[in-house]
Amino acid sequence: MDLAALGVAGLICTFRNLFSKPGLFQADLRVFHFRRQAARLKAHHKLSLADAFAAGTAMQLGARIVTGDPEFKSISHMVEILWL
Repeated sequence: MDLAALGVAGLICTFRNLFSKPGLFQADLRVFHFRRQAARLKAHHKLSLADAFAAGTAMQLGARIVTGDPEFKSISHMVEILWL
């Protein structure tokens, strides 16, 4: 979407439509939080990107990780892990 072509009125209508749809903006924020958590885990622990996303998602949702992957040992104090 080219924001310059929209103009101010078009931009206001676009944001109004975005915020008027129930749950849409909240879903976008939730994805942002998952990404941010994964980035922090990846930066501070020896995890693959996929493992960081799995761990970050589990942390945000209060879920448990079921794994046998030894990479998760470094974050076992941060998220519940069921070891295989």
